[in-house]
Amino acid sequence: MIRSETVHGRLGAGLAGLALSVGLADASAQAPPAPAVPLYQESKDWILACDNTRFCEAKGFSDAESAAMRISRGAGPTGTLTVEIDVPDTAESPDVTAFRLDGRRLDLKTIAWAPDDATGLGQATLVTADDDSAYRLLRRIRDGRVLSLGDTRSAPAVPLHGLSTALKVMDDVQSRSGNETALTQPGHGGAAALAAAPAAPALRGAPPPPAIPAAEARALAAGVRQAMRGGDALAACDARAPSDIAVALTSTEALVMAECARASYQSSYVVFRVPRADPAAAQVVTLALPPGLEAGAPARSPAPSVVMAGPASGGASPSGAASSSGAAPSSTNAARTGNTAAGATLQLANATSDRMQAVPVALAPTASADPVGRMTEPTYNPRTATLASVSKGRGLADCGIRAEWRFDGQEFMPSAYRQQIRCGGGAPGDWPTLWRTR
Repeated sequence: MIRSETVHGRLGAGLAGLALSVGLADASAQAPPAPAVPLYQESKDWILACDNTRFCEAKGFSDAESAAMRISRGAGPTGTLTVEIDVPDTAESPDVTAFRLDGRRLDLKTIAWAPDDATGLGQATLVTADDDSAYRLLRRIRDGRVLSLGDTRSAPAVPLHGLSTALKVMDDVQSRSGNETALTQPGHGGAAALAAAPAAPALRGAPPPPAIPAAEARALAAGVRQAMRGGDALAACDARAPSDIAVALTSTEALVMAECARASYQSSYVVFRVPRADPAAAQVVTLALPPGLEAGAPARSPAPSVVMAGPASGGASPSGAASSSGAAPSSTNAARTGNTAAGATLQLANATSDRMQAVPVALAPTASADPVGRMTEPTYNPRTATLASVSKGRGLADCGIRAEWRFDGQEFMPSAYRQQIRCGGGAPGDWPTLWRTR
């Protein structure tokens, strides 16, 4: 005979287990969904970008070009966490024992660093050696105001205003909040509880065609320009001494890039897909943007409080339109926004809030973002079947947009997209990735 207290004990334990499982299910059901990606946001001195695989990159820097920090992390149980500190105007890594957080000495004895990564270009880079070191470093500095890389007033420094917010959003994007791997609100769940990172889409490229002989390329480009003269495609273009380019697309087709406007450091072009035997049948190339990056679409954000002002004069904009001056963009609110790409001024609303600010995804340098199909500095690589367009926000190329498409033999598919609206904090063209493929 089974004793009643044993039955009651087992029943109680079962009910307790059921209640616990229901509670966990409720907590899981009530957990907010991860922010949509691609995502690009700004918070004070920090920018955050997460791509379609939920790989995230945060960059912190001041407008004084002093020093910069980059935090990168992959999604999922095996996502690697890395912290990099770029130190300008030096050929040697700084002495980490002299680091200060808000003026107080920072003990970094437990932080392991990778071998010195001096670039030879007047800049040194400190890189954490492992995930644990990166995690410990961020836990120590995330609530600070400034990280000084020395014990003097003139020492390079990384501003930390906005860091904790960027880390929180990074955790949210990767569904780490409440997990022991979270950077801001760690819990008790292990890394194994995290879902795997989404896989990047796989694309195939067309085989490379035979190259077009130089004489044929010149004749083809001239034929397209002659055929399009008087039409809408080149109506707004400056026809003075254009530098046109023709490159093989297939064995029977070519891409002709007709220069439309020239600035001091970049030009815009109209790109045509052309039957090599009939230049008059040229068609303007139409391109699609990656999902979530449609021209002019806002970045996903819980706080859409940024207004993109109209383009300032000078320079080629990310939409591909270029003025004649090519001057660096102006900023009417540099104290809050710093320099911005494409001659646009970002006016941050609620400037005193520490929430991430939504930044409209800038118009990409694509035909779909421009009614006449203009692209900025387009190139086509037949070996990789990749059409690329690069639009610098200013001559230093420390902000801007790079978009790529892969030709599969029939059409162009979005293959890569990188963007940085605020200028600074990295080498030329070193812009965060918002879309990747394999």
